[in-house]
Amino acid sequence: MNVAASAIDEISDQELISVTGIVTSNELFSDHADNLKSMRHMELQSKDHLELNDIKSERIKKASKKRRCYCCQLCLLLLKFTGILCHIFCCPPIPEMIIRKLAFHPLKKGKTYVLYGKDIHGNFILINNAKKASKFTSLKFEVQQLIEGSSISVEGIETSIIKTRRGSYLPILMISNNLSNDESKDLVVLFSQPNSSDLGCYFQSRGLNFRDISELLKTVIYAYDYSGYGISTGSPSEKNIYADIEAAYKHISESQGPNVRIALLGYSIGTVPTIYMASKHPPNLCGIVLIAPLASGLRLYTKTNRTCCMDRFLSYDRAPNVNVPVLICHGCMDNIIPKNHGEILMERFPRAVPPFYVEEANHLTIFSRHNLSVFFRIRYFLFHETDPLHTLNH
Repeated sequence: MNVAASAIDEISDQELISVTGIVTSNELFSDHADNLKSMRHMELQSKDHLELNDIKSERIKKASKKRRCYCCQLCLLLLKFTGILCHIFCCPPIPEMIIRKLAFHPLKKGKTYVLYGKDIHGNFILINNAKKASKFTSLKFEVQQLIEGSSISVEGIETSIIKTRRGSYLPILMISNNLSNDESKDLVVLFSQPNSSDLGCYFQSRGLNFRDISELLKTVIYAYDYSGYGISTGSPSEKNIYADIEAAYKHISESQGPNVRIALLGYSIGTVPTIYMASKHPPNLCGIVLIAPLASGLRLYTKTNRTCCMDRFLSYDRAPNVNVPVLICHGCMDNIIPKNHGEILMERFPRAVPPFYVEEANHLTIFSRHNLSVFFRIRYFLFHETDPLHTLNH
């Protein structure tokens, strides 16, 4: 023990400090490394946290921007819709003007057809106005094809200009065929078209045309443009379409003579003047055909048995005054003028024949090449269910 103690005592204070210092440095190095690792880990966590915050912030900014864009689009849409409503109902707030904006959509003048008038020198001059065309004794109808395809012949089509009691000038065409027989020799059909077409639309290569209609029905077809449509003068309105069909009917009576039977054929809004004309009991009327008819304007939006003072196109109220046979054809898939309009009207006509409803037809295909059965039904009606000549005007 004394030897050991002596050995320890022999160690100098400096050596003891040196040894102790070495141990202390190692401990400090180890602690420093641990601190560095901890700080590095904290830095990485902090960096990840910042990156996550940046991502969240960016997403929030994008979502906020999308919300602002959506709100702006919604505001613009509401403003546009409000502007349209103001234009329709407030400028001016007159029922006739409101109906004109809602119901009539004429194509651009000259888009589907033009007329040429023959002058005294035998030259044909382009005419874009029916009033000017009325001064020519010879007129030529020329189709402007909207799509590529074989053109429809207009040879043999008679073009005339008529004037209505409201001062409009309208073109009227007579389309004949070589398929007439004893059943149709004294029969002609006056066609009233939908609201977004004119005469040129029924001479396009890929759609139903007047040549097809005339051949399928085996009758002479008369067709006219409403005021403000095609090259007609005037403006489209409910009052004008009534005056328009009156002028067309008068033209047929004068050009065909007293021994003719006239059947009216209306499609969509064309059923409105058709029913109006039939309710006036004109001479030589033998029957009417209604394709996708509407009962009245407001009944497109609400079901009611009472007619509102603001309602227009009052076919529902005029139907009981029609005293000739009536055929109604309607597509069951029609979402523009639902089939129930045809059903309502059929109950109102005193002499309605069994209707013809087509299961898969809509507002456009009901009167097209897709449903030729409709034309066969119309032809049967014209030949077998309309009034004969000897019973007319009595």
